[in-house]
Amino acid sequence: MERNLFLAQLQSRMPQPTTKPELLEKPAQRVLSAERRLELFIQRATASLTHVHMCHSDDAALAVIEDIIGADSYVDTGCRQYAGLLSKLVGPTKHLSSNDRDVTFGISEARLGVALTGSCVLDASQHRGGTLLPPRHIILLNASDIVEDLYAAYAVVGESLRTSRTSVFAFHTGPSRSADIEQTMALGVHGPGDVHVLVFAFAAGE
Repeated sequence: MERNLFLAQLQSRMPQPTTKPELLEKPAQRVLSAERRLELFIQRATASLTHVHMCHSDDAALAVIEDIIGADSYVDTGCRQYAGLLSKLVGPTKHLSSNDRDVTFGISEARLGVALTGSCVLDASQHRGGTLLPPRHIILLNASDIVEDLYAAYAVVGESLRTSRTSVFAFHTGPSRSADIEQTMALGVHGPGDVHVLVFAFAAGE
């Protein structure tokens, strides 16, 4: 049977809705202080098994990253805001390729943090393989980029999504997890099983 004819017959047999679905109303916007947004982000991110580290200087941030990485290799996914800081790391930088699968860490920077979910929003300008393939992930986030909820996050990234067909934003909330097999929770199945977020309580370069 011709495809269009088959689809037309199928559609004619489908029940038609008698009323239009009601539009969901956007909840009233919350007004949370920067301190409260930061507090909530740390609380919710920690609850999702993310390791959160507060950093108040470049030196402190470097010390935290080097302590986490140790002598292991890492891949810079294309950080821009913190490129100068990462250039000071002494560990080996590698690039993911078909011949190099031993990269332990991916380091990326968040476009936003979401207070009510503990999520970090990453954009497509970064190497996505570096955020998904290494077993451990370090995310750099400025405290001033933490918004209240998903509505606020989409308000910020929405313009990029509307104007560019190639824009992609991914919401990362804690380590990858799955309970597909016998409903037993396992970490690191579809992505990093260990996630660290460095929250910068200062402007980059200070």
